[in-house]
Amino acid sequence: MRGVIVDLEDREYSIGRLLDHIDDVGETRGKVDVIVVLKSSVFIALYNNIEATVYSVVERIHDSASSLTYDEIAAPLRMKMLRYSFGKTASAFVKDQQKVSEEELKFRTTSQTFPEFSDFLRRQSLFSGNVDARKLNVIGVSYGVAKLAFSRQDADKMLWVKNKRNKIAHGEQSMSDGGQGIKTSDLRRAAISVGKILRDFICAVELYLNENGYRSSP
Repeated sequence: MRGVIVDLEDREYSIGRLLDHIDDVGETRGKVDVIVVLKSSVFIALYNNIEATVYSVVERIHDSASSLTYDEIAAPLRMKMLRYSFGKTASAFVKDQQKVSEEELKFRTTSQTFPEFSDFLRRQSLFSGNVDARKLNVIGVSYGVAKLAFSRQDADKMLWVKNKRNKIAHGEQSMSDGGQGIKTSDLRRAAISVGKILRDFICAVELYLNENGYRSSP
């Protein structure tokens, strides 16, 4: 997980530089329009950091399990493997026991292994919608990672980042509108909260990998 942490820190450094620049520009008169646009950019950068980290962490799970067959992986990963195999029709077929049994037989007769992350994403999405603290737990639990108890304050800050980024990205607010009325100090607190939650998630997955949580029980 060291590489995931390094990439996270690099992105956090860039966000910190952007926040410092906002403070510097704020000392110059007549730069209000620039400041609000820069503040909107912080929301986008923070959210991009969330998704980039999630993808990197989950990729480590796929890397660890990709040499294992269906019977060697834990139950949550078996469901992932079935959904991957069924593709776009997964939601209907995973409820059909006959279809599931046929697919399991195919896995066993061909010694098929758990998919690499890049292959998995060609047939299944990692998540629907956008990521906040609640969705982060949904993703982790779907792989068998223990549910995390994030602080309400940190979770609310991540939700704020997600919602603001969505309004900007989907055109509900312009870059100028998105940064209106936002204090730089609040953005810094949000960055800290996002960093805490992402590190908790990284640590939880690292523990899961160290304890071979992706393997079936003996």
